[in-house]
Amino acid sequence: MADVTPAMPRDPSGKPPLSADAEDFWQFSLALYGRPGIAAACLAWQDGHGLDVNLLLLGLWTGMRHGRRLSRADIVRLEQAVARWNAAVLTPLRAARLALKPGPATLYAAAKALELDAERQAQGLLLDALPALPARFPNGGDDHAVAAANLDIYLPGGAGAERSAILAALAEIQPKRQRMSTMLPGTKPEWLTFDCYGTLIQWDEGLLAAVETILARQPGTSVDARTLLQIHDKYEHELEQRRPPMSFRTVSAEGLKLAMAELGLSYDAADIEILTSGISGMPPFPEVVGALGELKRQGFNLCIISNTDDDIIAGNVAQLGGHIDRVITAQQAQAYKPSRRIFDYAHEAIGVSKDAIVHICASPHLDLVAARDIGFRCIWIDRGTGRQAPVDYTPDETFPAVDRVPAFFTSIGWA
Repeated sequence: MADVTPAMPRDPSGKPPLSADAEDFWQFSLALYGRPGIAAACLAWQDGHGLDVNLLLLGLWTGMRHGRRLSRADIVRLEQAVARWNAAVLTPLRAARLALKPGPATLYAAAKALELDAERQAQGLLLDALPALPARFPNGGDDHAVAAANLDIYLPGGAGAERSAILAALAEIQPKRQRMSTMLPGTKPEWLTFDCYGTLIQWDEGLLAAVETILARQPGTSVDARTLLQIHDKYEHELEQRRPPMSFRTVSAEGLKLAMAELGLSYDAADIEILTSGISGMPPFPEVVGALGELKRQGFNLCIISNTDDDIIAGNVAQLGGHIDRVITAQQAQAYKPSRRIFDYAHEAIGVSKDAIVHICASPHLDLVAARDIGFRCIWIDRGTGRQAPVDYTPDETFPAVDRVPAFFTSIGWA
């Protein structure tokens, strides 16, 4: 597989949506492939032994998702199903991407996008060739063991270290049939905590507008704003993990500088001012202020937990109708989500344990990851951006907008 990131954008091509199995297989692949050591192991098998990484991932997915054990005859049938596609399309695209890696970033990004699309098509061919799957989430059985057996039937001999890396990563993924919505059991929380950007504040829309303004200052550039955003996001997340932690303003500035340099663009201090001032001015989603007011009337205290600086978020909080009781930032906690440290800091600051809050968020790869790892109750606001929840975690509830939350709380007796 190509290098991929777990947060995939909505398909811009207008193609029909994938089947539920195809989408789940793809998201499972992204989640597993993104874990430490897995990409290296898969690429070693691909380059050193000529193995099909998508077929390998299919064996793991069928075991983990359906408890289905593949036979050697299944492997042969699946290899035949994708042989022509791999030879005629996927392998040449992979070679083109690698050849373009030292060249213009825009061409490399375009080749990478084509290769990823071809990977998805290959996965579809594999699913079409797979015999009928068992009931979607059968009861009983050890899905991890079945996945390991499927791995062994396809792996070459002498793949012990890589096999161990795969199995260690699988051990962290729960079989999907075991993941049930908890419907927010327990007592009514005193506090609701919120992610800010993308949940309450129009992050994607505002960030795109800021980047388009920055690019407008680059005469004659052909760089697309979304390409710059994707590269900036990569650097931003890397910089947030450095120790000691940087301020968010510094993270944004350095991330933008690195992204623009990668794309061959000039950079000056005015660009970061456009970006950070744009963040402060981003407005709330239309339903948010009314929904927060209703939650206050239901008796909840409201706290924001955000990967930002105090002065940057102040402009956003000022637009939330005075309903926010407390704001916790990465600047205060000296840690960025999904680190446990920022959530522990927030819970201590408002005087509650993790079991006495419900977190409401739109960010899968920051907040939902934290909810999975720390174990607090969580409502996902899925605004249809194409971002996917972690493959090994299901939020307690999912709604398309914040204004669905007060009515839900009423229905379970919390209001």
